[in-house]
Amino acid sequence: MRFLCFSGAFINAETFQVQMAPICKELQSLCSVSFFFLHGTIPCTPPPGFEDYFGPGPHYRFIKSENTQKIDALELVRDFPEGRNAEDAIRELIRNGSVDVQSSIRAALKAVYEVIEEEGPFDGVIAYSEGSIVAGSLILDEAVRFEREGRKPQIKMAIFFGGWPPISAETETGQAVLMDESDLFIDIPTCHVVGSKDPFLLGSMALFNVCNGDLAEMFDHGKGHMLPRDQETIAELGVVIQKMIEKCSLS
Repeated sequence: MRFLCFSGAFINAETFQVQMAPICKELQSLCSVSFFFLHGTIPCTPPPGFEDYFGPGPHYRFIKSENTQKIDALELVRDFPEGRNAEDAIRELIRNGSVDVQSSIRAALKAVYEVIEEEGPFDGVIAYSEGSIVAGSLILDEAVRFEREGRKPQIKMAIFFGGWPPISAETETGQAVLMDESDLFIDIPTCHVVGSKDPFLLGSMALFNVCNGDLAEMFDHGKGHMLPRDQETIAELGVVIQKMIEKCSLS
């Protein structure tokens, strides 16, 4: 199985490949898999104090910041009131955000389809943080293209790390696909790798809620908004993903 891997914001494909190396190595020891890494097309600068965290430049993201003078919308999720659900958190994020979502997601999907045309085919996607927005949107867009044009979707499964819900490229405003607002959902096997201490956990839950519950797996590594690093956790995750790959290969 061949995976197209979407980086998070502020890093490049090379750095993401290094970060994913322990997980990729574990999966390659369990089954026949390969990986192609990509980053966004929008040059950016990491937040002050986080330059080392995101690795050497150049740095990229998929979603364009519209106004850097606004409060960082992600801070709203960190401090979101207890008891509110994931969907309300995302609505608050979008309402107060500073991102040009609609033009960004269309441009990102155009770039991804070009990569698929040049480097594909791909059987699955792996995506971290901001990259999960684009990967999830790709899955939904493939389904729409199949209904309208008869193009068979390539992506058969998805692995999301610290995810966010997809964006519908069909709406003028770039509406987030949320369980209580939309009939759209991701109807392929998905693995949602989350951290119980992640300040953005509500984003992962909003994504999980728009996936087919019968085909979705939740894996909690118990940390924050990060990829799992310790070998024991990676080995446990590898077994979960291996089983999903085997099921997809048989279907």
